[in-house]
Amino acid sequence: MPGAHVVNAVLTIQLTLFVTIANLSGTLLRFVTHPNGVMVVTAFPSTEAYSEEHLSGFPVAVAVISVNVIAFLAWVTVVLWSAPRRYGIDESFRIRHRCLWDCYHPAAYWFQVVDLGYALCL
Repeated sequence: MPGAHVVNAVLTIQLTLFVTIANLSGTLLRFVTHPNGVMVVTAFPSTEAYSEEHLSGFPVAVAVISVNVIAFLAWVTVVLWSAPRRYGIDESFRIRHRCLWDCYHPAAYWFQVVDLGYALCL
């Protein structure tokens, strides 16, 4: 069971940093227009939107968003979907994924997905 506790610790850290990772991943996707009409990347005001410099980092940003945000959210959804079947019969499953439902009422164990979705909208 020590491995299950390690997985739970790593998952807790990932949940804690989820919003930060999502926010940093999307920095190349937010733009602002300068008074002269030139659209630039908000995080990097000297980089024009859709310039060669901007587009060179675009695939990396999309890959990071895909892996760290979309895939993690999908994985949490699958774990919570299977939780009612596995919680009572698999002690290792309970320990590994404890951080997903610890702070919620048992009837609302699935609410972690709602919390992550809300956090993405902020």
